Amino acid sequence: GEAGGEGVGGGEREREGERGGERAPGGEEGGPVFLSEMGGLRPGFVAGGGKDEKIESALYARISQQTFDEAVQENMDDLEMGPDEALQDAIEQFTSQGINLSNIVKRVPGADPEEDPAPIKLSRKLVEQLGELDNEASEEIMFGSGMMRLTFVTGEAQAAHAIGETAAALKKELQKHEDATTLAGANGAVDSLVSAALSLLRTEDAAPLVHVLECLTVLLMDAENRERLGIRGCAALCIVARTHASNGAQLRACFQAMRATMLVHEQHRQTLVKSGCVLKLAIDAMREHGKEKGWKEPGALLAACGVVRATTLADDARARTSKGHEHAKAAVDLGALPLLLDAARSSLASSPGPLSELLATLSRLTVTDQICQQLAKMDALRLAITELANHVMDCLLYTSDAADEEDS
Repeated sequence: GEAGGEGVGGGEREREGERGGERAPGGEEGGPVFLSEMGGLRPGFVAGGGKDEKIESALYARISQQTFDEAVQENMDDLEMGPDEALQDAIEQFTSQGINLSNIVKRVPGADPEEDPAPIKLSRKLVEQLGELDNEASEEIMFGSGMMRLTFVTGEAQAAHAIGETAAALKKELQKHEDATTLAGANGAVDSLVSAALSLLRTEDAAPLVHVLECLTVLLMDAENRERLGIRGCAALCIVARTHASNGAQLRACFQAMRATMLVHEQHRQTLVKSGCVLKLAIDAMREHGKEKGWKEPGALLAACGVVRATTLADDARARTSKGHEHAKAAVDLGALPLLLDAARSSLASSPGPLSELLATLSRLTVTDQICQQLAKMDALRLAITELANHVMDCLLYTSDAADEEDS
């Protein structure tokens, strides 16, 4: 964070390609494809993921853009340096002092804004597009023990498509460079995308809202950006999930953003479960988008699995205690076990990817002897042994069934 122009930032080094999703072979024209775009598989999935290890935040000093620009200007005015020399000297001076400059646009003050990095320009464009909307609206949501009202602005269909296109372009830029998420977050992209999601809440076309939520998911893979989400962002995601409970594409994208929100963040995890009732939303989605629809919309179901697993993590070193086990028992009480077993025995589980998601979710819920006994009575052990035998050369199944697959 920044206070008075300077401060200390923090961001854990997240493993397994958490920034933007792990790349997998087989994209268009031989290029990469992100698993987050493959039928609801969680962003950043990699076989053999980590256990519930506590993740320590890496603290480092930060400065504001204003502080950096003033240092460059001082070099030019007082030391009579040329623009390029003044810029390079400021970078070297701050770096030598241990300042992390990943949130800084390294340019000479007064330079043409069009020369700024693409994530900055797209973040600004998103703010401008939201500023052009003029229809005020609001939504109320039961959040915690009371009602919360969120106020936002909406526009016509043409404006909605423009916002969606900007979010899609920003997402592509964020996936290109690691520092792009920090730059975009420092320039208000998280809040802008939350506002954009609310403004697109009632649009008939699913694409704009999906683009916005997927872009937000990529941003939230960064630890500092998760801190910027806040209560308003958590409540906005809950509103989107409830509004689009029957719409597979929007719900899938929303659940992926929720999952990213809860990674290495116990406070968000408890807020979404206790105040936002996210476990009930996820279990209801498994029921509605699974057997009831003949397994034809697996994206929302698999994304719901990711949400359930994220609620059971105990990976935040800042939290003295975790309610992961309580959340796992709550998911079982809501009826998760038979839904997951039905899915694991269906045509949805014919490929290793979805099957590993389902088995991984089951393994995260086995936190008590009573739950294990319930699974035994449902013949889950026979299912696990059969599928392991069917996929003896597939490490994806072995790691997920060992309950060690969840990334942090």
